[in-house]
Amino acid sequence: MNVLRITEQGRQPVSLSELPAVQATNLPALADQVIAFTQALSAALMQRSACREFDELVALGFWLRKASLTRFTGSLNGTFKPLGLVVHYTPANVDTMFVYSWVCALLMGNRNIVRLSSQQSALQQTLLHTLLDVLNAAEFSDIANANQFIQYDHNSESGDELSVLADARVLWGGDDSVLRIRELPCKPRCRDISFADRHSACVINGEAFSGATTEQQARLAEGIWRDMQPYLQQACSSPRALVWVGDNRAKVALLEAIGRCAHSANAPETLRNEQLVFSQWLVASGEATAYQFNGRVCSIELSSGAALVSPAHPGNWILPVHSISSLNDLAALTTPKLQTLSYWGFAKDDMVKFLAQPSITGIDRVVPVGEALQFSPDWDGYELLTQLARKVVVL
Repeated sequence: MNVLRITEQGRQPVSLSELPAVQATNLPALADQVIAFTQALSAALMQRSACREFDELVALGFWLRKASLTRFTGSLNGTFKPLGLVVHYTPANVDTMFVYSWVCALLMGNRNIVRLSSQQSALQQTLLHTLLDVLNAAEFSDIANANQFIQYDHNSESGDELSVLADARVLWGGDDSVLRIRELPCKPRCRDISFADRHSACVINGEAFSGATTEQQARLAEGIWRDMQPYLQQACSSPRALVWVGDNRAKVALLEAIGRCAHSANAPETLRNEQLVFSQWLVASGEATAYQFNGRVCSIELSSGAALVSPAHPGNWILPVHSISSLNDLAALTTPKLQTLSYWGFAKDDMVKFLAQPSITGIDRVVPVGEALQFSPDWDGYELLTQLARKVVVL
């Protein structure tokens, strides 16, 4: 069955068996050539004018710096070998996300086929053009031979054929999409890494905020907005709820400060309508008592007993707000779908003690406010570098 291979010349129909990655040789883990490639891509993403139009691409370039990658690879102990061919199924709503898991697989020496969403955007096109341009440099020919980017229709039989080739599958998407891919035939030892529906929240110490300086309060608002703004809050680690702990008197001041940060942000024409529909639905259902607009952000005061994050939350810079008395009360709001908890005004030890409660079944990451979208190979409870490799033990 044919798929569309994405190259600098466009999208070309090819059979899966014709993709060079299917027959290419694995690279050694942490090969010098791969490190050099990541540095060339990092420089291109941070320096090219087309890329600098997108904060997400600059952030990706910054993450790819050698100093950043060394922090993760330097902690690997033992002998690691690539798994073989890794097939990546990418999300449609976050254009850059596939690069992070792809780079982790690449660093460990794997060959890769990346199935991209057919939903094209200016960001995706700029990313692909830059990536392919760097990849096609003569010194990276071995990497280019072992890595291809493709598209095909969801209903195509190519999905079965591609899945059978995989030694590992990285699945980004909603629950239904992940389950559909996991039903495809695969090798008995194929390793699946699934990133399904998750959501995130931030928790603020109200008493600490009331005692903070104006500058500290402004930096907190900027940090929350930095975590919310990319991808219209669609990223799984972007906070889709704010939990205010304790003294409520300054809560409105924080929401207004977040609104000031977001005041001039570019937004789709439908943003306000979608915020209004969701807010009114929550109030009508009894899950919320009021809502207000601050700049581009819509904050919603939730009723006691409301879910931490409604499954229907559409992103779009909507910030539901829970008010609780103590940090321990947050445990009752957590679910297995809660991925990242960003925090402010609490000591790290407070968060460690909180997470020790056996009733907490979610939360894979706890980070300071402003760092929710900083990708690490430790993601969704997986250690990607070791999961995308075989550890060889010699006794």
